[in-house]
Amino acid sequence: RAVINRMGLNSDGAEAVARRVAARRRRDRILGVNLASNTESADAAADFALLVERFAPIADFLTLDISCPNTRGGKQFLEPRPLGALLQRLGAIPARAKTKLLVKLSPDLEGERITTLVEVALAEGVDGLVATNTTLTRPAGLHGAARHESGGLSGRPLFERSTEVLRQVYRQTRGRVPLIGAGGVASGADAYAKLRAGASL
Repeated sequence: RAVINRMGLNSDGAEAVARRVAARRRRDRILGVNLASNTESADAAADFALLVERFAPIADFLTLDISCPNTRGGKQFLEPRPLGALLQRLGAIPARAKTKLLVKLSPDLEGERITTLVEVALAEGVDGLVATNTTLTRPAGLHGAARHESGGLSGRPLFERSTEVLRQVYRQTRGRVPLIGAGGVASGADAYAKLRAGASL
């Protein structure tokens, strides 16, 4: 009950995706768009700025995927100072004011680092947090020949750790911002466990 993904974020590009999304947009549905920098980008912050400008007018919320295991540039924002600078830059984009902005956290960070990143995110006015992305760790008990291959692991083995991070973030934020609980959700009982740990969605 797990998947290792190393496809990254391959697509036809931001412009083509934005046109398709806008053409199919339904106002009776909530639309969130996950944003990540290009793997080989020399300026990940510029990637995020371009993506926010392009997608903010057509989305209800944007998620800054700074923790994708399959991109390199975005991970620099798992450090407090670069994250703060990025959020300040994005906050100055006019279209950003009309669209909610969330930050997606990594399950592979230590507790203190997560606390610091959440503090930075809150100080810069983010509208919510996602706990969590996929993981680079390989928990004991994985079966199958592919278990040691590279990429982000999701599914049942991620559930416990992602829920632990969610619980920590809720204790810190105490309802100040919505939290999305992600990672290993495969049933109503799993979803309820996320809600019990502090998830809003």
